[in-house]
Amino acid sequence: MISPPSPMAHFSIDATKREALTASRAEELLRDLSAGITSVKLSGVSFGDGSAPVAAEALSRAAATLRDVDLSDIIASRPEDEAKRALTVIADALSICDALRSLNLSDNALGAKGIRALGSLLAGRAELQELLLCNNGLAADAGDLIASAVLETAPTKLKKLHFHNNLLETAGSVALAPIVDNSPMLEDFRFSSLRLGRDGSVRICKALHPRLGETLRHLNLSDNTFGEEGAEALADVLGDAAVLETLLLRDDALGDDGVQAVCKALVHGAPRLFKLDVSGNEMEAGAARQLGKLVSVGRLTEVLAEDNELGSSGACALAREISEEARVEVLDVSSSEIGGRGALRLATAVQELEGLKTLRMDANCIPRSVVEQVEELLGERLGGLEENDEEGEESEEEEDEEDEDAED
Repeated sequence: MISPPSPMAHFSIDATKREALTASRAEELLRDLSAGITSVKLSGVSFGDGSAPVAAEALSRAAATLRDVDLSDIIASRPEDEAKRALTVIADALSICDALRSLNLSDNALGAKGIRALGSLLAGRAELQELLLCNNGLAADAGDLIASAVLETAPTKLKKLHFHNNLLETAGSVALAPIVDNSPMLEDFRFSSLRLGRDGSVRICKALHPRLGETLRHLNLSDNTFGEEGAEALADVLGDAAVLETLLLRDDALGDDGVQAVCKALVHGAPRLFKLDVSGNEMEAGAARQLGKLVSVGRLTEVLAEDNELGSSGACALAREISEEARVEVLDVSSSEIGGRGALRLATAVQELEGLKTLRMDANCIPRSVVEQVEELLGERLGGLEENDEEGEESEEEEDEEDEDAED
């Protein structure tokens, strides 16, 4: 990964509050931005027609040595046309930074017009290793523009690529997939909250396949709509995730079958995985059982499966599969319709795990009498139960604990 800059080589805006900068105020704040600076952060203030040229001049002074540039949240409150002009001026000043290795453009309302304004900064970045475009109002038309600019120097040297909270949908996601295809060094990929549908998810999974087998360590695909076909495509590529360490799939509409397929693939396909988030995917007993088998392989230390439909049958299915080989430190099944029977069974299953630090079961339906038993079993390792409904009822009919209600 990229080494952090030396403290003496970093410059950031010293502003105590958000400001729409005037030229004179910009000169005051940027006077120490000079030659020798390798890392700069201008976030939290707003540049316009008067202040953007001042910023451009200051950045030009450090252009020869700049490596890491954070331009997140720098045009807030500006009219669209003025914001676009400001971005163009600043981008042009940085276009001569041939050794630029990281660029954060997040939290600017860019859209396709903003991407065009940044064209000189995005294009031809042969040494770029990190690119962050999160919360930028990007729609499908921006996807083509970004891919065209970034791939001027294909294959890229990108190690970290983040897109989050944009409106790319399937068309924009498909347009961006060639960046992944042409980034053989990619280690950290975030593609979350993009309204990604079935076709987009299948295309992204195809692009990720060679990366998962060689370089990709962190993958966040949360808050999209994979559906059955997307889940199958994801499971297929996760069967060869040799170096993957963290996998975040929260709120991806995987469904019970999809989570089962993913967990089965990960048992043998991800030997280094230590964190998994499958929250909000309508997991039931079948997926819970496969998750338990994955946990018992003995690699996962953090497992997040909250906001699902486990019920007590799912909690029992999970508990039945947890073995002493499990190394889980944090297990979260909050808000998963678990009643007293499932809560007690799960607490009993994990109590002997030496590495367990926290079992979270809040926002379920655990009677007070069972809460007391679970507290006795786990002590301080039991997470808070402030939102537990002690008067609630089981979400399914009571079943015998040994009922094999979840098929392999």
